[in-house]
Amino acid sequence: MSLPPPQAALPQLDETFAQLMAKAGEKGDLPGFSQSARSILNALTSEADNDAELVQTILTDAGLTQRVLRLANSAMYNVFGGEVTSVTRSVQVLGVQTVAHLALGLKVMESVGRGRPACEGTLAEMHKSVLAGFMGRQLAGSQASPRDAEAAAVCAVLMGLGRMMVCFYLPQAWSRIQAGTHDSMSEDDAARAALGGTFADIGQRMTRQWGLPASLTNCLQSRIPQDGQGPATHEERLSMLATAATQCARILHDEPEDPDAQVSGVVGVFATSLGLEAEAMNEAIRAARTAARQHFDEQPAALVQPVTESERQARLLRGWRDLQEAGKSATPTQMLNLSLEYLHSNFGAKRSFCFLRSPKDKSYAARFGLGDGSAALLPALQFSSLAPSDVFNVVLDSGKVLFVEDAKVDNLQARLPAWWLDSLGSALSFCIIPLDIDGASVGFLYVDWSPPLSAPRMDIVRTRTLRQVRDILVSHFSTARA
Repeated sequence: MSLPPPQAALPQLDETFAQLMAKAGEKGDLPGFSQSARSILNALTSEADNDAELVQTILTDAGLTQRVLRLANSAMYNVFGGEVTSVTRSVQVLGVQTVAHLALGLKVMESVGRGRPACEGTLAEMHKSVLAGFMGRQLAGSQASPRDAEAAAVCAVLMGLGRMMVCFYLPQAWSRIQAGTHDSMSEDDAARAALGGTFADIGQRMTRQWGLPASLTNCLQSRIPQDGQGPATHEERLSMLATAATQCARILHDEPEDPDAQVSGVVGVFATSLGLEAEAMNEAIRAARTAARQHFDEQPAALVQPVTESERQARLLRGWRDLQEAGKSATPTQMLNLSLEYLHSNFGAKRSFCFLRSPKDKSYAARFGLGDGSAALLPALQFSSLAPSDVFNVVLDSGKVLFVEDAKVDNLQARLPAWWLDSLGSALSFCIIPLDIDGASVGFLYVDWSPPLSAPRMDIVRTRTLRQVRDILVSHFSTARA
């Protein structure tokens, strides 16, 4: 296994890391990752399944949303059949830990890869790390829990982080290291001479800077079995899986002569220590290579092409079928989250909230929100009483869905409550979907639109959909209560 760098080299490593942070700060790449990663890490380290915060974090990032959904529907993940149309459904089916690890790996890649590569090797290093991530999951998948399989995937991705960081931010140092690596000098030794430490040392420092769990950071040093000896701890096993995945990914990406023979050589070194059959490892590597190739071949640009009205209607129907299927096993809270995301995504909303009523004092408070600034608004979205002529009071008493196309008209402004005007008053259009059981309100869903977003045309299909969402939620809550 790799040894830590000599203590004498640490001052040079400190200087290298300071340069990396300065370059990263200039490009503005890392802060964006850190903000999103914080919420993802909360879900990973929380004792409770914090799916609401995780879903909200993913949905605020359009690129991350489409990638999570794409992978959730891929052959590698979609073992349950059917189409997953929402992040909430992905979390329900795959679990918080699986989706969180998946999202974290994607955010790492996006953070380092944003913008044009600073040297031609950066994209190649990213591809190697992505491929290693697919392989890490597949190698662990036959014996590990889904949570550990995703941890192995993230460790494999992160094992290439130091290489990507140096190649992207310090291209001259990268070139010196590549030129200095030869038969008599390993890449680690060349890196210590140029940087004061190895790529793994830099990757570990970076993950500590980001606040990633120690259980992940500690796995980033290469770990090669000695005399067939197996890993002594869970972290050592993850590190060994990531090392095997990384070595195979680099071989296959660089396409040397007879790559299969070289991969078989890696398998021969690791199989016994990992307790895996050689053929099972080879099969896992082949499956990961196929999945990664599909991942690279997909064109994200196609996802931002104009959507026709017929496609919108088709998405609405697919999402509705997914919502109905989810209702067979979802908890009431999951159904609320699923329904809110379904409306938010398919109706092109700016903000969406789920309000629940407290039976004790009959007050309402927003429990979960999606969209622009929704998390910051949650504390302000609570109220204890409603005026008789208040629009919300009228709707909640009637139990009927209300869509307001123009909230700025004079005769409506006087009927809007102060809490709404103060916090959500920028909305031009909004919709209230009351939820009641046996005539008693339990809460409501709220969706709004503000310029430049405009509310969709409320044709018969969308109007019926709003009522259907209300009905399926009321039915689900009634069944749960019974």
